[in-house]
Amino acid sequence: MARLDGCHVLLCQGDFHGAIPQLETCLEAFQGMSLPIFSSAAAATLGYARVMTGPPEDGMALLREALEQLAQGRRTMEALFTTYLCEAHLRARQLGEAAALAERALALSRERFERGTEARALYLLGEIAAQGAETEISERHYHAALALAGELSLRPLVAMCHVGIGKLCQRTGKREKAQEHLTTATTMYRDMRMTYWLEKAGAELKDGARSRPAHRRRLGQHR
Repeated sequence: MARLDGCHVLLCQGDFHGAIPQLETCLEAFQGMSLPIFSSAAAATLGYARVMTGPPEDGMALLREALEQLAQGRRTMEALFTTYLCEAHLRARQLGEAAALAERALALSRERFERGTEARALYLLGEIAAQGAETEISERHYHAALALAGELSLRPLVAMCHVGIGKLCQRTGKREKAQEHLTTATTMYRDMRMTYWLEKAGAELKDGARSRPAHRRRLGQHR
């Protein structure tokens, strides 16, 4: 159980490859001891790690199996694991399925007062709308997720929201706002030593800087 909890931290940090062998060990152990609740948690977490390291389909079956098993018992962490399956469909660019799962996770989290998962579901709705080029809807969800994550001191999710908003600002030509949000995210990731996410946010920041008009770059240098 301690190893499984430790793997949640690894997933948050983005160390998916480091988590996978430990999660496989956890899943085997829980199945061997006939502990279905913990087996489901290990399966869902392993499925999510596989989604993030390879083709999304690699982890979808485990996630679905875990959710089906949870539905027959106490349904502990069902909302969170639904967001994992949502993200798998999002990475596969299956936006309809992803949206339905995000809405379900949002409803479940609010029904059960799981406010951290509520913030994550709102963030994913922002990501889905962004992929669908629904800028206003995406921005609304991102800001709702940012406000709730900030209230709950969920700093990794706060940083992810800043990245999402920054990318939206880049798309709509608000370059200074984009740089502001992406700089905030990279600073937070660096402080939390989340190197995987730091590299991604840093790449967005560099892309935004390169896309600035030449005369604006010269102005920035003179300042």
